[in-house]
Amino acid sequence: MRRSISIVICSVLFAGCASGGDDGATAETSASAVEEAVTTTTAAAPETTLPATTVPATSTTSTVPVCSRPAATTGLQERELEVDGIARHVLVYVPASYDGSDTELLFTLHGSGSSAAEQLTGTRLQSVADAHGFIVVAPDAGVSKKVGEDGPTGGVWNVPGVPYVDGSEVAADAPDDVSFLDQLVDTYREEFCIHSVGVSGTSGGGRMSAALGCYSDRFDLIAPVAGLRISDPCTPPHPVDVIAFHGTADLVNPYDGGGPASWGSMTVPDAAAAWAALQGCTDGPSTTQVSPTVSSQAWSGCGDGTSVELYSVDGGGHNWPGGEDAGLAKPEFAAIVGVTTQEISAGELLWERLAAI
Repeated sequence: MRRSISIVICSVLFAGCASGGDDGATAETSASAVEEAVTTTTAAAPETTLPATTVPATSTTSTVPVCSRPAATTGLQERELEVDGIARHVLVYVPASYDGSDTELLFTLHGSGSSAAEQLTGTRLQSVADAHGFIVVAPDAGVSKKVGEDGPTGGVWNVPGVPYVDGSEVAADAPDDVSFLDQLVDTYREEFCIHSVGVSGTSGGGRMSAALGCYSDRFDLIAPVAGLRISDPCTPPHPVDVIAFHGTADLVNPYDGGGPASWGSMTVPDAAAAWAALQGCTDGPSTTQVSPTVSSQAWSGCGDGTSVELYSVDGGGHNWPGGEDAGLAKPEFAAIVGVTTQEISAGELLWERLAAI
């Protein structure tokens, strides 16, 4: 039985939230962001229904209802949800271009030790949402934990069956993040007109997004960045589209496997191939050189018309392609996060896949 959820919405606009530069995510080692709320907003408007559209037929007519749920407030909103007695913090970005009709809902999950605010800044997803009119949800993980001896203290996701970055086991009473994220999807499907739902994430958030493909029935697409894994066991409730991004010089979650206990020995290409096999893909992999340092491996003919694609960045580090330069943003971590390519935009590419569903 799913857990009940009571919702307290305390939407707050952030300064400069309409700017395309206030987006993103940082690497596994990034410090927590300082958030500055300035204006209180109201809850979303109730659903309205436009006049039905008449569809001609040979002898009868039928009507097709049109969804219309305009947002009461656009921009970046801070919300607090109480789940099983635990207050959970969520940022929701509704672009001014959202017109109340069907659109995409994209979740983006921060890396271990980071935050929702840093995820939006580092990914630049707000500017992508502005261009295409989709809604972005950036939740904060429910466990606060120090990442490494000298690393930051911040949110860490409870990935089913996976230890934390430091190798410690997840406590039995840790928040159930699969249930939490499922309930967030349900909440925003009621508030907005949504036709497809995707989940992206960086590093620990990438691992969490991959796990959701195995354990949740709410998502149509998973898009791990520096975090593609496949759970053991993995029993997807339905086939999902998979689009992943990973640098070959990633020092935190190595492309060839190894590293922390939370990562494991499987290589990233093998993880992509495992997803393709699990979903019965019949074609691929086909390899394409996308740009001077970026190549793509793709599988098609998968269950329910889905596909699997891995973008590999030659020499790329532990960061979001096309996002904020992680080394410049956090000079103290520059040697760890490495090179951030601008040859592709992970945000644009994953949105294109989500919009096509």
